[in-house]
Amino acid sequence: MISAQYEIEIRRRWASYPNPVSDRLTIELPEEVGSGHLYVLDLNGQLVWEGETTAGQAVQKLDMSAYAAGTYSVEYVPRDNPERRVWTSRVVVVRE
Repeated sequence: MISAQYEIEIRRRWASYPNPVSDRLTIELPEEVGSGHLYVLDLNGQLVWEGETTAGQAVQKLDMSAYAAGTYSVEYVPRDNPERRVWTSRVVVVRE
């Protein structure tokens, strides 16, 4: 996982829906944080997508339609992060 390269002191969860997802995933980022990095990792911890967020961007939408069915970890690491926090969410991608 991306968070493994950071010395994490606090791990928090946040809302991501729908779960399971087949196309668009909505992520509600914590309001108290500013800009940062968003990562999607597969079950083996391999990075499959990364992006940046900006301050004030409370909701992020990710297109999951090209992802294989399975479980993914979505991680958010704030840019200014003296508390060494990371937010995580498990998401299941389904295919019909």
